[in-house]
Amino acid sequence: MTIRSALKSPAPALLRFVKNHRVLWVPAGWTSRLVAGAQRSSPLARVLGRLRDRIRGEMKTEDVLTVLNALEAQHIAFSLAGGWGVDALLGRQTRTHDDLDVVIDDYDVEVGKAIGVLATLGFEHAETHERRTTWMPKRAVLDDGAGHRVELVSLNWPFLAREFGPPGADAASRHEFRHHVFSSGEVGGRRFPCISAEVQLLFHTAFELAPAHQDDVALLQAELGASLPEPERTGGEQGAHTPASRSGARDLGTGPRHGALGEFRSRESALLIPVTAADGAVRRLRRKLDPSFALGIPSHITILYPFLAPASVSDSHTTRLAKLFGRCEPFDFALSDLGWFDDRVMYLTPSPRALFVYLTGRLAAEFPEHPPYGGEYDGVIPHLTVGEDARPASMRRAARRLQKKLPIRATATEVWLMAPDAAGHWDVLRKFPLGGDSR
Repeated sequence: MTIRSALKSPAPALLRFVKNHRVLWVPAGWTSRLVAGAQRSSPLARVLGRLRDRIRGEMKTEDVLTVLNALEAQHIAFSLAGGWGVDALLGRQTRTHDDLDVVIDDYDVEVGKAIGVLATLGFEHAETHERRTTWMPKRAVLDDGAGHRVELVSLNWPFLAREFGPPGADAASRHEFRHHVFSSGEVGGRRFPCISAEVQLLFHTAFELAPAHQDDVALLQAELGASLPEPERTGGEQGAHTPASRSGARDLGTGPRHGALGEFRSRESALLIPVTAADGAVRRLRRKLDPSFALGIPSHITILYPFLAPASVSDSHTTRLAKLFGRCEPFDFALSDLGWFDDRVMYLTPSPRALFVYLTGRLAAEFPEHPPYGGEYDGVIPHLTVGEDARPASMRRAARRLQKKLPIRATATEVWLMAPDAAGHWDVLRKFPLGGDSR
């Protein structure tokens, strides 16, 4: 028996077994995501990757055409998204796909009808998700029991209005910027509506990128010329907006080592996202291990440092910041892993990390005279520092205790502009709510 046939034969039975035992759903999903996110050359991907592909199944060209033709026949307005959406824009299939993402234009009105149409094809409505997310807040997941999966999703039109619309645009004026949001592509020789390459690229900042998604981003940029929308300039020197540090927004990988706020110099301010949800797990550890705790700096993830000297922060600067952050919705994230910069700094990593990188990139584009970490590095590693320059043995013991409390779930709702006073104690100069007015 070949390896391929050995993997193929147990896959349907294993899928049925997992589905019939609810207690296995969470660990099976976690394992599936872990395998999907592993590098293709890793032992994990080599051992379990093919079995996962068999269990999840594959949405082939003919499967996609069957679903889209059925929706089209019932006059349901839709657009392709996800991996098949990228391949449609390219006009060719570049990889296998284990699901099909379909944006339902008038989601609240027509998702029920779409679910009914897909039921005639053998798809059952398996899950519904509605969560606070910037890009696709509503999602209905359908499964045909044979490894084929379709996800019907909505778009966040208020967010798209702020990203792609003219000044003052809102969801009601979507007709003014729909041409930025939608495009068309080809699947199996047929043309279908698609989410545009620019929106696809923007959506790929919302989650950690598995290798296949990294390939999608590379194709969107290299072959389709997609780039993130430029923020509208609201002040500053004209002609100075040619940032060399857009890599912070486009490069969705990792970056260099960065120190904690405790190293900040007194003449510089910083923009950070406070993470009070982590205090129950890290506050006592930070008091012992992180020098910045004594300076009044909260548990946080740095968005931009160094920024302006405190005395240089003007109304014009805060207006620009308020407008930039007002265009970004709050988002949920989890602190799920421990990391180290050598044995000197212990930190927690947020997931999805790309959302924080995206915010840093927007700031770098708006204020090119203040690149992240002074332009010393090519990228950034979002992190919440727990300990710095403490005894290594103490930090290792703390790491073991902290590991048991992960993941820590939190929501980013605002950005703080902080700066030190004459005595070196850090104070909040301004709070900028995401998606709202500053105070």
